[in-house]
Amino acid sequence: MTHRITDRMTPAGLLAFGIAFGLAGLAAVNYATGVYGGAIVSSVGTVVATLFGVFSG
Repeated sequence: MTHRITDRMTPAGLLAFGIAFGLAGLAAVNYATGVYGGAIVSSVGTVVATLFGVFSG
């Protein structure tokens, strides 16, 4: 029987990874449009949200 990875994750973990995904997209857009300060801030937020998702469950 197969289990999806999301079946084993807590809601906080899913939210953290969702936020990390959104921030990663925002960082890519900021970098592409030349807003390098926003890209750096979004990248740091992505790392923090990912680490929270990893260690929250």
